Amino acid sequence: TADCGRFCPQTCTVPGGTCKQVQWCVAQRCDMNDTRASVLDQGTGLSVAGHALRFRPCAERHLGCAPRGSSIALAKYLEHQDAECGGAGVRGRTVLELGSGGAGLVAIACSVLGATRVVATDVDDPHVLDLLRGNLTDNLADPVPGCECSYCRGGAGTNRTMPLVQPLDWLEPSSAGAAAVREELLMVNGRSTPDLIVCSDLLYGSGTAVAALCTTLARHCGDCTTVLFCYESHNAESVRAFFASACDVFAVIEDVPREQWHTQYRVNGIFIKRMQLRPAVSAPRPALAPSLDEGERAVSERFAATGAKLVKSCDVRGRFVSAAKQFATGELVATISPWAVSPCHNVWSRFCARCSSYNPQARVTCPGCGLVAYCSAACRESDAAVHVQECEPLSKALAVTSQDPESTTVDCARLALRALAVKKSGTPIEYDRWLIMLSNTENKETTPAQKLLQWQQMANAAFGRSSDADLLLRLTLKVYYNSFCLFTNATDSDEITGFGLYPEVSFLNHDCEPST
Repeated sequence: TADCGRFCPQTCTVPGGTCKQVQWCVAQRCDMNDTRASVLDQGTGLSVAGHALRFRPCAERHLGCAPRGSSIALAKYLEHQDAECGGAGVRGRTVLELGSGGAGLVAIACSVLGATRVVATDVDDPHVLDLLRGNLTDNLADPVPGCECSYCRGGAGTNRTMPLVQPLDWLEPSSAGAAAVREELLMVNGRSTPDLIVCSDLLYGSGTAVAALCTTLARHCGDCTTVLFCYESHNAESVRAFFASACDVFAVIEDVPREQWHTQYRVNGIFIKRMQLRPAVSAPRPALAPSLDEGERAVSERFAATGAKLVKSCDVRGRFVSAAKQFATGELVATISPWAVSPCHNVWSRFCARCSSYNPQARVTCPGCGLVAYCSAACRESDAAVHVQECEPLSKALAVTSQDPESTTVDCARLALRALAVKKSGTPIEYDRWLIMLSNTENKETTPAQKLLQWQQMANAAFGRSSDADLLLRLTLKVYYNSFCLFTNATDSDEITGFGLYPEVSFLNHDCEPST
């Protein structure tokens, strides 16, 4: 406790309590222990910025399914900083929480305090993630009856975007979960790294897990990222191992003075560290060209062999491929394979979904959806692993289109669904081509509202209100700004037969409304 600074050898004696891990001081129980006991046993008793919180009961508390001391201390620290700094703490920033557990207290606190976007992550355990989604929904989806806080009243700066729940395996840095986190952040602020990473009660277990945590932090940190790391001192070996590794990664590791904490939650045995890859710069520096990330470097390498390079500027030009030599007419610049191709909705029966050959003769169609054709049974068999991912969703998505839909609306959605099927089929790729494309969503004028509404309806019809529907909508926007028309030499006409998604080619100046 804050008074005696030690743990009592007796286990929890709260009536009805079932936790056998947390030990309370029976001499003088501080505010932290009172709050923690109430949250653990009744799921209530905690608030952030006046927003009353409640948590679903869970017997498996060792999985972080109920708020623990360090998460309570960190949430209240963020609340205190928001009040002391006039809303300049979390408000308007992107936040990534590692190890949210089933409770997600810190993620909830960041949302209540006005973060632009919050991504809550934990191990890919359905029990934990389902409980996490439930607690986020209970606390953030609707105003709490009778609550007069700014969040429930919809005050200025209120952000009602639900946090994204994403599985993230620290031992698999190249997992789909890690890519999804970067994609979500890139969509919000144009960077694949967050403004703030929050962690609480993560120092436990083996040295392997501690080392993996440090590696994960480093991978998701940028030069502008601040890490707030809150922990308890009950596992001295893990604490020493983590900060020994962290010293090799972070240039700044400093204690957050207890004077900056919430006055009722300055508990001995709990610590908050502030960490950064680079020291904070007080004086403004001249704008420098941003460095290329992993995917952008891969794009540049595709063109480098023939005398071109990817340029990433800090002005309105954004990213583009620039010639490093004089190219002759007809000279090969690069050979790029498509991520996905899809036929126009009015010629699909003449277009092979596997090899893209065009032939007006009879084709082999999918017996399931009847909406995809192949030039042969061999092509259909070769495409089976991809098409199984799109077969049923394609039927559902096209069923909600109007009788005479605007052609590009359907064609973009169809190509996006195909690209998502390729992504979900596990097709090997050199790097994540999904992340290098932007969707230009900040430019509302160039994305007609009617198209957005139609795409949202098609995504919901295909996958219901799920993360896959959200992914499909985002990818459809990427397709809208980054895809290319396909033509055929089979006829003399200029008829467009399909569309292709070539992410690297999107960096070439090819459109009067470029979005690269």
